Amino acid sequence: MNVGEGDSGPAPFVTNRSVNQPNRHCVLLADRNHGLSEGMCDLLRTSFASVVMVADRASLFDSAERLTPSLVVVDLALTDGGGLDLITSWHRHFPDLRLIVLGIHDEASVAESVIKAGASAYVLKRTLATDLLDSVDSVLTGNVYTSPAVKAMSSPDSLAPSSRPGGN
Repeated sequence: MNVGEGDSGPAPFVTNRSVNQPNRHCVLLADRNHGLSEGMCDLLRTSFASVVMVADRASLFDSAERLTPSLVVVDLALTDGGGLDLITSWHRHFPDLRLIVLGIHDEASVAESVIKAGASAYVLKRTLATDLLDSVDSVLTGNVYTSPAVKAMSSPDSLAPSSRPGGN
């Protein structure tokens, strides 16, 4: 479902982000929670020309191949087989496409595992309103992002880009 253009939903609030930037044409959003997805969609619409929402792994991979989005935002709990498997598979199929992973766990070990598996960011669902667009900005400029509410990492360099598969 493409909800980026011609949508008669609520007007997006004003931000300093521009949807006309070349790396912000489309974002792919994968989450089974429709209510949460709608809220994220509204936030992401302030930064992207279009937002495409999917609710399962097969649709996620198919849409990524067809649409070549600028960025992908995915729920860690999207698959029954485990989120890390999805991230590893994603990184193998789309090594240059940045992935922001959403989760409910604020343990440093979870964020560390997500980043090491190939994600560019780990954002807590409970802090989406404050962290999602910051993570987008960070990731699209080549940085790794973790929600500030995640407890301090056990190793200061554990989330450095060089420690991730492919070094990006």
